[in-house]
Amino acid sequence: MSRYHNAEIICPVCKKKNIVRVWDSVNVDINPEIKEDILSGKFNHSICPSCNVEINCVYGFLYHDMKHRYMVGIEHDYTTALLMTDCPDGYRFRRVKDINGLIEKINIFELELNDIVIEMVKKIVMETSNRYSKLLFCTIENNNMIFMFADQPAKGIFIPIRIYDFALKKCSKADLDEKPEFMIVDQDTN
Repeated sequence: MSRYHNAEIICPVCKKKNIVRVWDSVNVDINPEIKEDILSGKFNHSICPSCNVEINCVYGFLYHDMKHRYMVGIEHDYTTALLMTDCPDGYRFRRVKDINGLIEKINIFELELNDIVIEMVKKIVMETSNRYSKLLFCTIENNNMIFMFADQPAKGIFIPIRIYDFALKKCSKADLDEKPEFMIVDQDTN
């Protein structure tokens, strides 16, 4: 179930108070339009009725995709709540810092890839290319993985999918083991 509440924000331009919808949890199987808003960059955006400025309302929430069997906590660790429930079998639980991290997880999990292996690929690329910018996985095209540079979103890099296959073969079962907790799996922690 998707849940939200209304919250009062102050427009950074005109300083008028506005009421906005704040999502506490999003289930994209029930509300697929929210997923489209997230992927298109429209999620968390509001227009001030007084001055028409676009306001980006940044906050944490829980993203749930039942079809692909994963949950992502944005800014929050939901592990305590998870442990108080029957943990669904076969689910992946992740925690990310921001909406870009969520978009990356959506892109990875929908292509049925493993984000732990993707992070290993990033590490290989960073070590062999002398680039130190954070990479974000986008998609696969023509047997290449496409990554964007976080500090230069208009620029990207193509990596052959065989690098993913190579990294996957180097992983042990323990490396890829899922835990009943909201794990942080990203470039900054691996």
